[in-house]
Amino acid sequence: MADGQHQPDGERTSTDVNPKVVVAALRRDPAIRLQVLVHHETTTRLLAPLRELCRVAVDDGETTVVNAISSVGAHRLDLSSRAVTSGSVISTI
Repeated sequence: MADGQHQPDGERTSTDVNPKVVVAALRRDPAIRLQVLVHHETTTRLLAPLRELCRVAVDDGETTVVNAISSVGAHRLDLSSRAVTSGSVISTI
């Protein structure tokens, strides 16, 4: 686990999402063909390890959908990567 990274305002974001735990859970069920990820969960301040999880999805032939509405402008985010199948920066209010 990483110890967090700094926000533009100097606050820290938790990165307690352990990709090894997520990958192990996904691989226990070979019927899983879709990963829907929230990159930055604002209420818990968790930041998903997007690059690692999407890379695993590609390797396993899964589709990825990334909700990145809270990431835009706050985190470096590359949705053009071949690993991200679909990215969303739209929020419904």
